[in-house]
Amino acid sequence: MEALRIWVRSMETKKDIRKQALARRSRLTPREVEEKSRMAGERVCGHPWFQKASVLLVYLSIRQEVRTREIIEAAWTAGKQVFAPAVEGREMEFWRMDSFDALKKGTWDIPEPPRNEKLSLADMAPEDVLVLMPGAAFDRHGGRAGYGGGYYDRYFSRWPKVHKMALAYDCQLTERVPVEEFDISPDVIVTEWEIMEL
Repeated sequence: MEALRIWVRSMETKKDIRKQALARRSRLTPREVEEKSRMAGERVCGHPWFQKASVLLVYLSIRQEVRTREIIEAAWTAGKQVFAPAVEGREMEFWRMDSFDALKKGTWDIPEPPRNEKLSLADMAPEDVLVLMPGAAFDRHGGRAGYGGGYYDRYFSRWPKVHKMALAYDCQLTERVPVEEFDISPDVIVTEWEIMEL
């Protein structure tokens, strides 16, 4: 019972942390979002993991998330394959993305690629793959609060060794995010100001 109470308290704290970080993010102006996203994107594209990877798994940014369009375009220019997520029920899969024109609104109005070529990581070397993860809040120890659905946690529990890089604004960093055993942590966090190797 005590363990359950501790777990409930940590979940409430995680919920509060998520809410506070998203509130800070929501106060960014469109100009700040554009500029900070450009700065973070340059750090991503200059990172050895991005340069070495032949396959990029990337979220399609909405609202005030760190923008990923320029990163995707840089990946295509470099000849990388790009895959973006689509959700069905409680599961998420990644599908090949070759243009922005073919995107359609999916769950929660998030753009999704056509479901014509599903990614299989089974035969890929982990170092050939780079994942760009979204999130609401992060700490400097690898703690991540997503948006509450657990999609990235469930998907990457199957592929824990691929390189996972989270994108966030500096305002989304917090002192500590409670971590449960099923949470998947990023290996690197990139903000507009820094790259945190965890």
